[in-house]
Amino acid sequence: MQKKKEKNKVVIWDAQIFDTLHRVDRLAGIISGNINYDQRNILAILDIIDLVRGDLNQEEKVYEFLGRLIETVEAETCTLIYLGNDKKNN
Repeated sequence: MQKKKEKNKVVIWDAQIFDTLHRVDRLAGIISGNINYDQRNILAILDIIDLVRGDLNQEEKVYEFLGRLIETVEAETCTLIYLGNDKKNN
């Protein structure tokens, strides 16, 4: 990052450099280095996996998913717009 600004300059690693890195892998936005934030994200992912594998019907799964989503993002409400499987073009 520093090389773009000034050639042949050495910079000692510090926390501010870490914040300037741009991740492009699949874990970007999930794993941040903040233990509390990362734990919340991973637990939410595991809950969704368990929900998908569970024996609930579709309506119950949607209800549980939206509840978990509200809890995770600390929202007051959540809405799902289901368009169905109808392939009609309008």
